[in-house]
Amino acid sequence: MTSPTAATPSATPPGQVGNLQFLTEEYFRHFAALAEALPRIERANVDVHYAVHQAPGGDIDYSLRIRSGRVARIGLGALKRPNLRISVHYEDLRDLHTGRQHPAAAFMKGVMKVAGDRAALMDLMLVLQTAQYQQLMARLAQETNHG
Repeated sequence: MTSPTAATPSATPPGQVGNLQFLTEEYFRHFAALAEALPRIERANVDVHYAVHQAPGGDIDYSLRIRSGRVARIGLGALKRPNLRISVHYEDLRDLHTGRQHPAAAFMKGVMKVAGDRAALMDLMLVLQTAQYQQLMARLAQETNHG
């Protein structure tokens, strides 16, 4: 299995803006492909609805389904019964995705509003804090135009 940070022909050279537009179907498809390298974490199962406010084209809803620590689904739209809801402004989410802001700090400062099952939040954090997920996000940030 290849690491998500391994060099590939599609990787964007350091210092250049990637071609992926942030929070588009193409972005989520690429995210899902990179996420195939994430490790299994048996007890990490969570359905998350993200409500992103004040995005350039208007508000955006997207969802993330994690099963056994792996991304089972990510994409635009909402899940029928998420056990966790996260509300955040576009600029703050961009800062989270590019590493300019840490998720725990955003939560503590109230930048990111979280509602739902706190156990599900812990499951999500188990996944987000793995080295493999951090590598995935670093590569994705490099390959994405967040403008």
